[in-house]
Amino acid sequence: MNRSLSLGRLALLCFVGACDAAPTEPGAAGSVPVLLEVEPDLILIEDAVASAILTGEGFIETSIARVDGRPRLTTFVSSEQLHLTLDSADLESAADLKITVASAEAGGITSGEQTIRLRHANPVLQSVEPDTVRQRSISRLVLRGDRFRPGMELVLDDVHHVPVVRLSGDSIAHVDVPAGALSRVGTIHIEILPPAPGIGTLNELDLEVVQGAPRITELYPPSADAGSGPMTLSIRGFDFDPASELRWNGTPRPFTFVDSTTLELGLIEGDLATAGTSYIEISGTVTGMGPARPFAIVPSAPSAESWYLGFPSTALAPDPVRDLVYAAVPAGDHAYANHLVAIDVTTKSVAWSVPAGLHPISLAVTEDGTFAYVGLGGVPLIVRIDLSTRTKVLDIPISVTSNGEPTVAMDIETLPGKSRTIAASLSGAVAVFDDEVMRPVTASGSQRITATTDSDILFGLDPQSATQHFRRYGIDQAGVWLERTSDPYESALGGWPEVFYDGGLLFTNLGDVVDPHSFELLADFVWSTCQAFNCVELLNIVRPDVANGRIHYFKSGQLITKDASSFTELGAISVGEPAGGASHMIRYGSNGLVVGGGSLLFIESELIGPYP
Repeated sequence: MNRSLSLGRLALLCFVGACDAAPTEPGAAGSVPVLLEVEPDLILIEDAVASAILTGEGFIETSIARVDGRPRLTTFVSSEQLHLTLDSADLESAADLKITVASAEAGGITSGEQTIRLRHANPVLQSVEPDTVRQRSISRLVLRGDRFRPGMELVLDDVHHVPVVRLSGDSIAHVDVPAGALSRVGTIHIEILPPAPGIGTLNELDLEVVQGAPRITELYPPSADAGSGPMTLSIRGFDFDPASELRWNGTPRPFTFVDSTTLELGLIEGDLATAGTSYIEISGTVTGMGPARPFAIVPSAPSAESWYLGFPSTALAPDPVRDLVYAAVPAGDHAYANHLVAIDVTTKSVAWSVPAGLHPISLAVTEDGTFAYVGLGGVPLIVRIDLSTRTKVLDIPISVTSNGEPTVAMDIETLPGKSRTIAASLSGAVAVFDDEVMRPVTASGSQRITATTDSDILFGLDPQSATQHFRRYGIDQAGVWLERTSDPYESALGGWPEVFYDGGLLFTNLGDVVDPHSFELLADFVWSTCQAFNCVELLNIVRPDVANGRIHYFKSGQLITKDASSFTELGAISVGEPAGGASHMIRYGSNGLVVGGGSLLFIESELIGPYP
């Protein structure tokens, strides 16, 4: 800009009363600053650039640069150049920073604005694991790259936007891709979209989607009575093929192909002769056998055999390799107080017991039957018991809370394939332990937790007075990370709701069946009692058995069994109530359930079905 134009601008400012003095030479005391350019005008937050060069006219040694009206450290270079130093607060988030220059000698007149665009650099996507997934499958992808940050989304074919559920530093991201985003076979282009505003070019990678095995989504009717006559079973799902093979309990059977979503299977009297569970499998022409679907065959008039043991329990667990059930027995004036008790379900008697510690309140058994873990309520400890030697072999200390009160393990879960690693719900936190060492990262606590078939995923339920929140946790070598929290679920029920993961679903003893990926409520079985028009939901005890096609509820001395897919009732039996009340239940053996609380009630029935 030439000198005459600068003086003309100053004359105009004076004409409108913006200055009292006559125009001065550029750079002289009383000069009005003119800001022409800021360099750079784009700063990437990740580059940590904290300075800029301001070019203009009329700058003096006392000129002050301002960012959004706030003064910043300014270095005078010449009448045409200043050096601006940005504060760390200016660089915290993406924004458009308004830059001005003010000179006190010019009556505090401020220059016009220039803008510095503060942006995040786009993340760099370098690899995806796995790079091949099955069609219509819910897939967890691990993304590796650089400059990852919260708020990113994975975009598939410019259509499906999937949020990142967890970051491990700035180079690893975890994403759960829904089945609907993988509906077609072929190559899908994926890219990472940063939170707006971002800058730069998005790089793409390819994800291969291969044909999935046929999947059964529904059977109609969902179950049959034992001894009923021949019937046609409608099998619904997707990716069926006329050349598919259908197996009934492992034996190939002829079927009628209706279309790619429906098959019909003729069942004869022999198929339905006895109560139990049958399994249907369908193979694709190139994909192999799909997952088996249970079909419940229930007695038309179910009965049950029951028996009692007269001591209480706070938690129960089945032994996966022996005919034993374990009970954590609390403190008190009764037999086996403060013990872990092994019960032989074939002889219906106590096999052995071992002292566990003061007031056991939680219990978990490893999937290989090697160890039992018992959480104590009287001291801040979890103990490990060797089930072969029947001895306590390890004390796992738990820290105290911030106010000095002891922490207790409200719930314990063993992780698949890891007999020396457990997850525990402590007072206010969820933590993972390897032997007696707690991993450093913990997550906000759920009172109840449940493991899944994946050793790096947990779910929790956090009761807050009249609402419950489901939580999803990720596990890595550093510890536990809270990935997602559901919207609150309303309930009129107090107490301590329980949560169980089984067969790809979440179940609570409030009667809820929930999709763990969307947290959508799929079913809600509510039993209530009403007095004088005041109805209160009753606490139920639930034990899902999805592999066997059933969900079992115990309420007020009655066993109620529902189909695990259609949620229709399969049958109900009155079996009585344990002395002292009931609070928890587990599945055992070929057709057994045991209800714990004030005493132990063992139930065996054809309605329960053979354990697969």
